[in-house]
Amino acid sequence: MRSTCFLDQKGRILTDALLWKIPFVDPTLDKVVANKDEEIEYLIDVPGDSADLLLDHLKKYKLRRTKVNINDVSQDMSVHCVY
Repeated sequence: MRSTCFLDQKGRILTDALLWKIPFVDPTLDKVVANKDEEIEYLIDVPGDSADLLLDHLKKYKLRRTKVNINDVSQDMSVHCVY
């Protein structure tokens, strides 16, 4: 887990976030996929009011030929924190 923030093209902060790096889990098999490419999944935890803005920003600047998939999985999981 890393603390991070995302910037716009002018260098202004869009949102702060927590970045989680985990092994890719195939939802159809419900197990970790281990292959020679070592697929990795990144989860970005952001405040709910800035999630759509960040998703649009990431999709806008994703290079076409990369093998990166950007998906909103907020319907599948949530984060709860108690201070």
